[in-house]
Amino acid sequence: MNQRGGGTMRTQHITVLGHDEGWHGCFEGIRERIVAGMEEAGMGGALVGVEHVGSTAVCGL
Repeated sequence: MNQRGGGTMRTQHITVLGHDEGWHGCFEGIRERIVAGMEEAGMGGALVGVEHVGSTAVCGL
């Protein structure tokens, strides 16, 4: 059962991609939405940070 109470979640397929310079900008937009959502929920003070990690997050890995 997943966290929403539905059935099991399964990945259909995985695509491995190389680093993309545009991902940094995409991540910044996602980070801003996460921070705004936490602040709107009154939990902004609990947020320590939002990081983009993994091999595809770093150019050259």
